[in-house]
This record gives sequence, C-alpha cells and structure tokens, in this order.
Amino acid sequence: MLFSRTSSGPSRGGASVGSKLPGVGAMNHQLIIVGGGATHRQVPWFRKDSDYWGLIALAGIMKTCDQWFELHPWSVLGPKDRWRSRRLKPLYMIRRYAHLPHVRQFPMSVFRNHPGAPFTSSFTYQLALAYDLGYSSVRLYGLGDFLTGSARERTVEWAGLLYWIGCWRGWVTTSGMPEPRSPHRPAGAACCTTGWLPPPCLGAACRGLAA
Repeated sequence: MLFSRTSSGPSRGGASVGSKLPGVGAMNHQLIIVGGGATHRQVPWFRKDSDYWGLIALAGIMKTCDQWFELHPWSVLGPKDRWRSRRLKPLYMIRRYAHLPHVRQFPMSVFRNHPGAPFTSSFTYQLALAYDLGYSSVRLYGLGDFLTGSARERTVEWAGLLYWIGCWRGWVTTSGMPEPRSPHRPAGAACCTTGWLPPPCLGAACRGLAA
C-alpha cells in the first residue's frame, strides 16, 4: 500500500532544503527507510524510482543504500560502527569530525523547521529530513520491532515515531506496524513520560536548536 504526499502536516517554514543538500536523490522519488525488524525482508530492492536510506549499524542487511546515517556521537560508538563510519559513504552524522572528512553534518535546519516535534530516534530524524527534501512518498520497513524492544523503544521512541507517521497520514506507508489512532495524539503517547521534547542532544551540535 503506497500513499501520496499530501499538503497536511507540520509546517515546513517555507524552507527549500532539498536544493541545498548534496548527495541525496532526486525529489518526486519514493523513499524507502529500512530498519532491522522482520519486515526488512520485504524491501523491494533496486527500484529505479526509489532511494534507500539506512543506518550504518544495519549495513549487513542493506543490499543498496543511497544515504547512510549514524546519529549518535562518535564517543559512544562501538568498534564495528566506528569501522563502518570510516568506510560507508555518503554518511550523515550529527556533527562533522576532523578524522572523518567524508561525513556531512545532519542539516540543523530540520530542527528549526519543526519546532517542538519529537526527535526520539534516528528514524524520526530521517522522516523529518525526508519531508523537508520533498520526497513524494515514504515506505518504512523493519520498524515494527520497536514494540518488542527496550522500555525506551516501546514508549518514548515508539510514540515519537507514531507522531511523525500520524502527522503525515497518507504520505508514509508502514510495513508490519499498526496505524496511528490520531494524527495529533499517537498511540503510545500516554507512555511517553518525557513528553514531546526538542531533539535529544546526541552531541553538542544540536543543543537548543528547537528553541
């Protein structure tokens, strides 16, 4: 099931982000965001009308990837993810690092364009960026395992993800995930004890940008 992008949803603040970001596929493309859950096996790989985004931690399941993401600071990465960060291109990280000259900083404009929205996991960052880039539609695969993950994944991260899906109902297609009950109050929101926060500080670069 594939839905077209609609005009409803959080304000984009008049931004034209896509024209300013190198290395990202042509707009009016479909975007496929891949997680590590069971439905990643259903991904329709190598479609000419689609771009593929993945996390470096999932490099082993990605058959192709147009844009890699690692949105945790270098200081917390384990040896495998540090090795991948040095080799996978193109790569967005939350900030630039002198020893990783190929890395591009995740666009800070995304946070300013969506003030007050929950950025609770790497997938919410990806969805916000995809919207600002003007993708015509998005398919999510392999994210249903949030429901069986850690306490934070089942509550804060899951509620944040459903917020973005609910706000853009009709633009995002999910595989193996329940439909959000409301575009304004996502299922699971009552469990989100931290409330709707500005982007969690994954590095000093993003502190205070949602203010």
